[in-house]
Amino acid sequence: MGAMAVEFQRQTGPNGVTFLVCPALPVRHGFSLRTGGVSRGEFASLNLGRSSGDDLTDVAANRDRWQAALGLTQPVFSLHQVHGAVLHHVDADTAAQPGEWQGDALFTRQTGRAIGVFTADCAPLLLASSDGTAVAAVHAGWRGTVAGAAGATVAAFEAAGISPDQLTVAVGPTIGPCCFEVGTEVVETFAATPWYDPAIVRPGTRGNPHLDLFTALEGQLRWAGVPADAIHLSRLCTACDADAFYSWRRDGGRSGRHLATIVCGARGSA
Repeated sequence: MGAMAVEFQRQTGPNGVTFLVCPALPVRHGFSLRTGGVSRGEFASLNLGRSSGDDLTDVAANRDRWQAALGLTQPVFSLHQVHGAVLHHVDADTAAQPGEWQGDALFTRQTGRAIGVFTADCAPLLLASSDGTAVAAVHAGWRGTVAGAAGATVAAFEAAGISPDQLTVAVGPTIGPCCFEVGTEVVETFAATPWYDPAIVRPGTRGNPHLDLFTALEGQLRWAGVPADAIHLSRLCTACDADAFYSWRRDGGRSGRHLATIVCGARGSA
């Protein structure tokens, strides 16, 4: 049995900002779309990335709009992402400021804390315990996937006394196998992993292989012990839909950034 084909849904915040949610996650969360912000030109409109080259005043306004859309009373805690598998714990004693830490995964058990990761083709993963008292956010491109970012995050839950069969995972929009052409050396790195599945690689029209990050991450999560029916894949390709998504590859490296956000605690918690 494969990952569940639960359809991700669009929701609209009180300020009109729309975003995607996975109904299976038991906590407040959202995968941002590129609509509903103030950025202009190639960054139109809800660009949430400060390192994108966009006007920083517009990015700040967009972040305020994103925070309001999710009903947050504090900024989303995030990382300086480096395409690896380093995970950081965020708690009440955390002294670091958002973006100060380097890494690609965040874990928290602090009720009301919002954490998130930025993407523009890489996969955003949001994870939650069944009772919502522990959550995580993961950024996983092909390098982070090979490095085991998803598996390391499952291990963080286990270290906190939460078994993999108590988790729900949502994998948001990422570049799909239709568009993700890679070199043979990338395929070789995946083939050396313990959770490798030949279905990860597909033939491309130009003779080069294409990579299926959704299937790769599903395999890694299942290898780490997460039940197949608790893994929810959006199967939405960021490179295919320029109206809804930013895409680093499609736009030649000059694109906005999405922010996938999850809040620890029940859906109605502050």
